[in-house]
Amino acid sequence: MICTESQQCEACGGWLQIRRKAKSIWILEDTGPQKGSLLAGSCHFCGTIHYPDHWNSLVNGVVQSVYNSGATYLHIGGSVWASRSLATTQTHLRHATHISTEGFAAWYNNHYPLPGFELLPEQTWRMFVYHEGLRMCTQAGIQLTVPQYSTILNIVCALQHQFYPGTVKLVPGGMDHYCTECTQPYCTHMEVPVPNPHGRDVAPNTLNGQLLVRYSTWFNSDLHLTSHARITM
Repeated sequence: MICTESQQCEACGGWLQIRRKAKSIWILEDTGPQKGSLLAGSCHFCGTIHYPDHWNSLVNGVVQSVYNSGATYLHIGGSVWASRSLATTQTHLRHATHISTEGFAAWYNNHYPLPGFELLPEQTWRMFVYHEGLRMCTQAGIQLTVPQYSTILNIVCALQHQFYPGTVKLVPGGMDHYCTECTQPYCTHMEVPVPNPHGRDVAPNTLNGQLLVRYSTWFNSDLHLTSHARITM
């Protein structure tokens, strides 16, 4: 069973009451998936709903989801929640073996087969974005605040705009990376050069569609990151 770790409302400071009705969920750990339950907390004073990874609050007339950078579990889609320990494992495998989103989902499903459950690449991508995004927010001393029901794509755009400003998004170190010795089995390679705005092409190492060197000339988001100051009604 997982629930909010806070006993105090993050919006107004009131006390939280745990809702009695639990929701059935999947909880993904380093040791495999398991059935579990989710309990939300509700502030007795302002009504703010608190989940393990975020709370929802009315800010300037708009319902916002404010993310908890220190959350132990992350909601990665549907009824699936993942531990930060598993997210850390994914990050390690990405850096050590260049495993892709699809590759990590396949690896997890193959190592921990369970009838009725399958980790999807989209959920793996959300886990990576939330985990790494919140880690960067913690280091920068800022807080991720987005309109409720924002898509993961919009959250990516907000994080890119905050940490990698400008129209060209370049993965640090990618220009000098020409690895051809990835050891993980869930990879495919493409020998298609990527246009380089600096005047030369880059021969990317592409693993199931994941470019080590990526360019993005778009983002449009009304999302924002705020300081750690308490949000009040």
